[in-house]
Amino acid sequence: MRKSRTYHIILTALLVALGIIIPYFTGHAFGIPGTILLPMHLPVFLMGFICGPQYGAIGGIITPIISSVLTGMPAFFPMMPIMAGELLTYGLVSGLMYKKLKLPIYPSLLIAMLCGRITYGVIFSVIVAPGLGAVKAVAGAVTNGLPGIAIQLVLIPVV
Repeated sequence: MRKSRTYHIILTALLVALGIIIPYFTGHAFGIPGTILLPMHLPVFLMGFICGPQYGAIGGIITPIISSVLTGMPAFFPMMPIMAGELLTYGLVSGLMYKKLKLPIYPSLLIAMLCGRITYGVIFSVIVAPGLGAVKAVAGAVTNGLPGIAIQLVLIPVV
């Protein structure tokens, strides 16, 4: 059964709200930094997988912007633009791989994760530190985010 445009808009809005609430809750209630659990990433991947690339991209870019304005997380500069690009890429690529190219969920997720981290590195190198600084930043982000990456690999296919 094909879902309506209204359904996808509403689901995207709900997932954007979760992308704001979950990081706020995990950060304040449990004191776990978003850089470890990557809680904003989960709803954005789901936007791409369930609603498609256009909704994933739109939800991916607006989630960190709204969260930054409302909660101060991520920091408005430099992390918000870096995360906006990264999450846009996650939503877009996961939707393209899964919905358009019809790849299975795990390859779609892994390709989206890789593309998102590449985007993270490119934006980081443009606005913060070019060259080796960006490589170190991406390596650090991946290393710190290993628990969140594991959570994504387990939860996203189940949902």
